[in-house]
Amino acid sequence: MLKVIQSTALAVLFVLLFSFNISASDILLVNSENPLPKNFVPCELIDIKSTRPDGRAAQRITKEAAVALEALICAMEKYFGTDTPPITVTSGYRSYDMQKYLFESSANDYEKMGYSREKAENFAARYTARPGESEHQSGLCVDMHDRATATTDFENSPYYVWLCENAQHFGYILRYPKGKEDITKIAFEPWHWRYVGKENAEKIKQSGLCLEEYLKNNQK
Repeated sequence: MLKVIQSTALAVLFVLLFSFNISASDILLVNSENPLPKNFVPCELIDIKSTRPDGRAAQRITKEAAVALEALICAMEKYFGTDTPPITVTSGYRSYDMQKYLFESSANDYEKMGYSREKAENFAARYTARPGESEHQSGLCVDMHDRATATTDFENSPYYVWLCENAQHFGYILRYPKGKEDITKIAFEPWHWRYVGKENAEKIKQSGLCLEEYLKNNQK
C-alpha cells in the first residue's frame, strides 16, 4: 500500500511531482460505443488506502490513479479535520465477469417488475453498465461517498462539494455529471470519479464538458 501523505501541502506537492502526464489522445474512453474486451485487465493494479470502517478489503485501481487518490483523500482529511477518511471508496476495479453479474442482477430485478427482457436490460444499463462498457474494468475510476449506499443524495454532502471544487487538481473528474445523460448514456452519478490526469482534469473542469465532449473536441 502506498505511504499515506500527512498534509494538504505535501499531498498537492506529491501529485505535482509524481502525476503521470497523460495526453488527451491517450485517455481510455469506455462506454457503450467503446467497450473493453472480455479479457482486458489493467496493468499494475494495487490496493488503495482502506477507507472502509467495516474493515473490508481495500479496493484496487491502477498505480497512477491510486497515487492521486491517496493524495486527494489525505487533502480531504486535512481540510475537514478528520483522522480517518471522510468518504468511503466502495468500488474500484471490477472484472468483466463481475460487471456481467451486477448487470444481469439489475436487469433481473426490472424483469421481475414486469418489463420485457429487452426493456429490463435497457433500464438497467442507465445505472449499471453492461459488461465491457464499465469504466470499472479499466481500473481508472472509483465510487466514493459518505452514504450507506451510492445514491444521488450524495450531491448534498459537503464532501461532494469539496470533490467538485478540488478533485481536478488530483486528476479526477466527475464522470457522469448532471445534464450530460444524453451524451454519456449513464444517469447522474455523484459518487463516480474517473482519473484522467491533472492537466486533462483541470481542462475538463474549466470547460464544463463531459469526457466524451472533451475527447471529441481534442480530435479536431
